[in-house]
Amino acid sequence: LNTDEFRKAVWKEREMELAFEGHHRWDLIRTNRLVEVLNASGILQPIKEENKLFPIPFLERLANPNLDPNP
Repeated sequence: LNTDEFRKAVWKEREMELAFEGHHRWDLIRTNRLVEVLNASGILQPIKEENKLFPIPFLERLANPNLDPNP
């Protein structure tokens, strides 16, 4: 296998082995494939780059005024 084929095989194996463990979304974010994979799956609302971010909790922003909210 070349490098790309190997990576795809590992990702597929992780999807199957950890299907109900809650790791898939984080794997997609970490490998920068979230938008591509979810939009290709035919979901109702298209995913955008900003959907990779969670909002910073208000109390955390209150405790540290140097934090800016995620877009």
